[in-house]
Amino acid sequence: MVLAWYPAEHWISLWWASTVPLPSPSPTLLRSPSESVTMLNHALTAEATELQERAVAEKERSKATSASPRMTQALCGGKCSVETKHEVLKSVQVDNDSEDKSMTTWEEYLTLRCRGCETPSFRYTYRCSAEVDPNTGKMGEYSEQFYPVLRGAFDPWVLPPKVSAVYRETIRALLGQQPILAGIGIRALVEAVCSEAKCEGNNLLRRIDDLVTRGKLTRDGADHLQRLRVLGNAAAHEVEAPSRDVLKVAMDVAKHLLESVYVIPKKAAQLPTVDS
Repeated sequence: MVLAWYPAEHWISLWWASTVPLPSPSPTLLRSPSESVTMLNHALTAEATELQERAVAEKERSKATSASPRMTQALCGGKCSVETKHEVLKSVQVDNDSEDKSMTTWEEYLTLRCRGCETPSFRYTYRCSAEVDPNTGKMGEYSEQFYPVLRGAFDPWVLPPKVSAVYRETIRALLGQQPILAGIGIRALVEAVCSEAKCEGNNLLRRIDDLVTRGKLTRDGADHLQRLRVLGNAAAHEVEAPSRDVLKVAMDVAKHLLESVYVIPKKAAQLPTVDS
């Protein structure tokens, strides 16, 4: 018989283990199955509640730190009557492919509000992959329409009826992306102003100069109108569409013309008379 030799520490540890009582079973281990299920349900409910509270807090935090509203440049048909910044209140985009996948169209419906005069409007934009410029090979610009066609910068009673009608039609052409008609309309607007002022001359060039003679415009103002006349002639006689940027500038000049001839004199008449 062979006896194994162990160090003294081994025997001491065995003696210590035999003298120390074992711990009593945990009360948790002695619970019934129904109690355990109840506790598990409570734990899951508490966890779900915590996750929900975190989601709500994250959503509120996201709202507080969200980026500024989407902005876009658009022609304002309200008081501004020029291209201004617009806030996009709502946007829906629709993309469609043809059955043979050879053509794609992109449409977007936007509810806008001008950041200048706060006039609301609706814009529809459309673009098609088949509309390619044959000269450059690049896809054409998107077309857009505005609803409703608004009144423009002036109230109807501010302008003479004939001038107001031409102005509103020109705004419609501009907002409807019809540059040739808009160019013709700007020239017709100058014609209407000269006609209302009973200007003399056998052509528009001379009638514009007569506005200066009658004290309706300064010489510089008349020179600006001559530029509008040339733009309108190109649209009417050469069927040449002005660029969008040129039309925006032209409408700014036309707007200042109407203010100089009709709006400012009416406002000035409300001021006290000058002492002699």
